[in-house]
Amino acid sequence: FVKALAALFPQKAFVFPETGVPQPERPLWRPFMESWKDAPEFYARLPHPYAPPLLVRDRAMTEQGAAALLPGIPAPYSSPVILAAVTRAIYDLIAATVAAPGRGIRPYPAVESALKGPDAVWRRDGSYLYLIEPVTDETWAAQFRRFLDAGFLIPPGHHEPLILPGEMSTGEEKRLAQLLGNADASTVSANAHE
Repeated sequence: FVKALAALFPQKAFVFPETGVPQPERPLWRPFMESWKDAPEFYARLPHPYAPPLLVRDRAMTEQGAAALLPGIPAPYSSPVILAAVTRAIYDLIAATVAAPGRGIRPYPAVESALKGPDAVWRRDGSYLYLIEPVTDETWAAQFRRFLDAGFLIPPGHHEPLILPGEMSTGEEKRLAQLLGNADASTVSANAHE
């Protein structure tokens, strides 16, 4: 397990935060993200539904220096079967991300262009799109409906990222780019079934 973590996050130390203790805001790592590489500390959500996030930090920030910190493996990981499954999932992530950089991150020129426009409200990090500025629940509900009317299902809450699909047709990419660039909703909805 520790070897798998060290291979996924080289030159990092690992700490399981105590559950129930408020944690300061830190970035959350997801597979295929690029921004985590520059962060001195971030949380990694490991592939287990009940596990707490793992705090990953530069080894220089730890008192032990080069030693990885795992003071105690929490209960969700205590079963050898679960630990083996999580370890296997980590190695699968390594094969998909570290061993093949850029794999899983598809270039979408129309989407990239929309994200650079003056009205862009999204930013891309790997396969994920995040809102640049927070929005109200009412604004997100309107966005959700707008995307759904155009044929795209986005997360129900605005705190979760939009995940770019592994494949899109040229028409789907253009439609998504219109939505991301804040194009007029009626234009996008009218063109949704062309």
